[in-house]
Amino acid sequence: MDSSSPSPLPDAVEADRLASLQAYAVLDTPPDPRLDALTRHVARLFQVPIAAVTLIDETRQWRKALVGCLEIGTQTERVLAICSHLLSGATGPLVVEDLSRDPRFAAHPQVMICPSLRFYAGAPLIGREGLVLGALCILDTTPRRLSPAEVESLAELASVATALLDLHRCQLELQESVEDHRHFVELNPQIPWIADPEGRVLDVSPQWLAKTGFSRERALGSDWLDAVHPDDRAETVRQWSLSLRSGQPVDIEYRLCNPEGGYRWFRAFGAPRRGADGTILRWYGTVEDVHDRKMSQAHVEYLAYHDSLTGLWNRARFDEVLQERVAQAKPGSSFALMSIDLDGFKAVNDSLGHLVGDDLLRQIGQRLDECVRGAGLAARAGGDEFHVLQDDALQPASVRCMAERILQALASPLKLGDHTLTIGASIGIAAWPAAGEQPLQLLQNADLALYRAKAAGGGCYRVFETGMGEELRRRQTLKVDLSGAIERGELELAFQPIVDLRSGRVGSFEALMRWNRARRGLVAPAEFIPTAEETGLILPIGRWALEHACTEAAGWPAEVKVAVNLSPFQFRQTDLAQDVAAALRVSGLSPGRLVLEITESLPLLGNCENLTVLHRLRELGVQIALDDFGTGYASLGYLHQFRFDNLKVDRSFVCSITKGREARTILHAVTRMAHMLGMTVTAEGVETPEQLRHVQMEGCDHVQGYFFSRPVPASEVGALIASLNGAAIP
Repeated sequence: MDSSSPSPLPDAVEADRLASLQAYAVLDTPPDPRLDALTRHVARLFQVPIAAVTLIDETRQWRKALVGCLEIGTQTERVLAICSHLLSGATGPLVVEDLSRDPRFAAHPQVMICPSLRFYAGAPLIGREGLVLGALCILDTTPRRLSPAEVESLAELASVATALLDLHRCQLELQESVEDHRHFVELNPQIPWIADPEGRVLDVSPQWLAKTGFSRERALGSDWLDAVHPDDRAETVRQWSLSLRSGQPVDIEYRLCNPEGGYRWFRAFGAPRRGADGTILRWYGTVEDVHDRKMSQAHVEYLAYHDSLTGLWNRARFDEVLQERVAQAKPGSSFALMSIDLDGFKAVNDSLGHLVGDDLLRQIGQRLDECVRGAGLAARAGGDEFHVLQDDALQPASVRCMAERILQALASPLKLGDHTLTIGASIGIAAWPAAGEQPLQLLQNADLALYRAKAAGGGCYRVFETGMGEELRRRQTLKVDLSGAIERGELELAFQPIVDLRSGRVGSFEALMRWNRARRGLVAPAEFIPTAEETGLILPIGRWALEHACTEAAGWPAEVKVAVNLSPFQFRQTDLAQDVAAALRVSGLSPGRLVLEITESLPLLGNCENLTVLHRLRELGVQIALDDFGTGYASLGYLHQFRFDNLKVDRSFVCSITKGREARTILHAVTRMAHMLGMTVTAEGVETPEQLRHVQMEGCDHVQGYFFSRPVPASEVGALIASLNGAAIP
């Protein structure tokens, strides 16, 4: 390197300096009028022919502003740039009175040419990071010297040049910050807004305009309140006004109507910014689009409180309402409970199939709802049984009038596909408080009255009377017979296959209880299981079922599991975990091959005892399934109480999926929710190829139903496995 070359900077320092220069984004850009003006001022002030603002990058010197003429133009190689000598970190100006007499510059090309440069003075431009970016320099073709005051002035003017560069950098950063903020606001699901102290909106994200369809003019001010859904407007205005008066933060959920006639749910948050004296200067807040969450919540709430087949209240919700009515009833008031059972429904179901039967139940539910609307509420208790609560039933005549209206409506012909059927109903009535002051007593007495109506041939109603004890005695006989059913060998298990949709093979069998009552034949589980639960016989019956199911499954192929239903009473009245452990030990069945099914009637919310039992069962290594999902009470909170392995969707969902979009949408939502919670999903009641196709499309993992097989005796399980595993799923 010749003597005119500047000393190189350490690599780390040079890297930082170049990064600092890059941050200013001024190289190879159009001239800056402000720097040009400064350069002209410097030339006049120092009475020199040449003045320049230079910037030095890795290989060159770039003249950002220039007064006078240099033969080499706006750029110079860095090694030839006199200003490069300022990069070494000198804090003051570099002044060379005669370049031709300075050993560093005597051989410089511009000193040797004619006319030659003879004088140079340059002050460093020190950037924000404290590193030299370039120089403010003055040059002349004749030697000259500067006074100390002139040297100081040059340094001060270099600071002005640096300030202009810093201003340029700040403008770029501000622009970038504005762009960042704009994108943040426009892409953020939280929609920001600003309002004045009186609550008039001053600014709002463009997202608000896109989501609401409002013009910007309408969005500003208070007119947006006029678009709040009429059902929410009064409360929204009240809360907003209260916050404005008190200065307390606001948190409101409301529906906003759009120009198309629909609405979306929003949640608005806001808090004030106060001045030093405490007065409110501005309100700042965000609006969140919570429509999808509210709709999902509505779906879950619908599943929790409604029967998916008929749309009526479900049994669990009805029980809650009945308890509320009893607790809140005032002296002198009355209401009536009606138990309704369809006449001949089983024959229709057996002869025409479950699809027709479900269609029938839907139409019955609709008619029942129309009959009681405005005077009470209707619920589906399960199967073909319904309940009605009639409000303010002080006069017996009003109760009879309601019952006759229901009987007439349900007896009208029904159009079911290609069939037109007439099906009646029987009604049992129990009035509070005459027929009982407690919910269970009312239900029992309404059932007694219903049995009396059935015994009378159906198609009629009966009001509970104290003389209906004969029915109670019949039920007592049922209890006595049931108590010896195990010893007499009358209990049996049937097994229905559950097919894994991924492998196409039988994954498990559900064990189903059967009672072949001596001299009376088969008794429906719906009749004897409630009796077993009521009497406590469910405990030995449950142990028997568990032991026999495990023993049978131990002889099946190792990949096939067995599912056993558990009654809520088994959780309350026995050490269930010990019973399960004993059944596994005696049978030799691997715990991983046992699935225990519980229904939504098992209380979990806030019930630490039941949760403890479930966790003890889980510790044994068995799997836990939630059965008949959708027929009782189950909320997200319920599902979050315990990590179930499998969710069994009630057959009523499956039976409806070929009828319309609603059932498919609900099934899709349930399946997605279950998968998000780490559960597999089993669709119950699959009877047709079309139903199978739909449950596959909605993401179900397993299927169960008559499409594959009815429940079979234990002796036929092996052949059924071989048959189903050898058949391809359509």
